[in-house]
Amino acid sequence: MQVEEDSYHIRRNYPDEIKRIAAFLPAATRRFSRYEFILLTCGVPERIVGVAGLSFEKTTPENIPAVLLSFKILPRHASGEREQKLMDAVLQLAKDNEVKLLNLELPSDFSKSDFFKHNGFKYVKTEQLWTLDLATVMQRLERLSSRLKMPEDWQLRAPKERDLVGLREMAVTYNFRRADEVFFNTEKMFANVGYSREHCSVVEKNGVLIAALLVKGGPSTQGYVDMRMVAPEYIKHSSLLNLVLLERTVRLSLESGYLDTGLTINLERDTETLNLCKRMAGKLQSEKALWLRSADADFSDTVANAPQ
Repeated sequence: MQVEEDSYHIRRNYPDEIKRIAAFLPAATRRFSRYEFILLTCGVPERIVGVAGLSFEKTTPENIPAVLLSFKILPRHASGEREQKLMDAVLQLAKDNEVKLLNLELPSDFSKSDFFKHNGFKYVKTEQLWTLDLATVMQRLERLSSRLKMPEDWQLRAPKERDLVGLREMAVTYNFRRADEVFFNTEKMFANVGYSREHCSVVEKNGVLIAALLVKGGPSTQGYVDMRMVAPEYIKHSSLLNLVLLERTVRLSLESGYLDTGLTINLERDTETLNLCKRMAGKLQSEKALWLRSADADFSDTVANAPQ
């Protein structure tokens, strides 16, 4: 059925439409306590055929408040003009909310990335989410036991409260986390808040941290590897450091009842971790490309330049 062009409308959402929006674009409401949407509708009775949303409570390691942009139009209703009008409306909404930085997550093979480039978004990185079965990882690490011999002046141990200064410095240096985001979990916190000190591992040499594996607990039997860091001067030993850190953390996690763990890999940077996941029979769960747009981005391209 052909839809007349003048039957399309762009408007803000009504409060009672959140469930419909969540069904149309689940990622836009997941994990967030505040979100605002622009809808593309058509027909009588009115149907939602496109959604652009701002989901708040995202931050970057540079300590710049950021917001996740969600954007979707059903393929049969997509056109360069409609897409651009929906984008213009949500960018105005971001401006009205004084958003300084927009995060955008796209499938890595997304065919219309040029559209977002035209609107001031810049590609940052591609991430993969993997899961590892801890029992399988432990079996494979045991086969590599002959390679897990550390120099005598290295100490493998659990992190201590006094290590937070060094861990925060490493996290900021790697541009992984802000300093105030690096803290240990306590009994009063949910399991996935802060880092599980009993499952994290660090390597120290002569009183200085040279590597760390920071993990978070989960609500059930799955943990999450959040950061793997090696001091720049010890990068040539990163293969050994990765193995000894992983062996200790996996062993303790299994003893605590965890069955598997998730970890996110930056494809442009974490080649060694990616190879480790493959060697440990990890399973790839998802892949996404991350884009950013600052409030002062130059997006002078008009709809004439947008893909049709």
